[in-house]
Amino acid sequence: MTIKISSSVEADYLLVTASGNVSNLDDMTELTMQIYQEIVSSTKQKVLVDQREYVPPDTLVWQADLVKYYSKDFPIELRQLKIAIVTAIENRSTADFFETYAVNRGYNVKVFYSMDEAQEYIQE
Repeated sequence: MTIKISSSVEADYLLVTASGNVSNLDDMTELTMQIYQEIVSSTKQKVLVDQREYVPPDTLVWQADLVKYYSKDFPIELRQLKIAIVTAIENRSTADFFETYAVNRGYNVKVFYSMDEAQEYIQE
């Protein structure tokens, strides 16, 4: 896994930036754990994850498994966070599937393809 994570506290939300490539589901769950650690340390209830420079695997099964991982390994309070994810338009098919799958399981997640739209949403 070649992923870089950084975060900063903005006015009323946490901005987490991820860049790089993952090659398998274990890498995806490791990235998720790193993002979760940033969220826990911030105490913000709104999170914007900038993944425009992140290249996810193009497999719907792994997206579903990732959401199942959330339900199994993270506290239920994670479902109370408002999360906006910005990704590259090339990731649309897997990102749209991820959003639908996560929302259907009780997560407050919305995927965007524009940073401006995501910021507007997260600040509502």
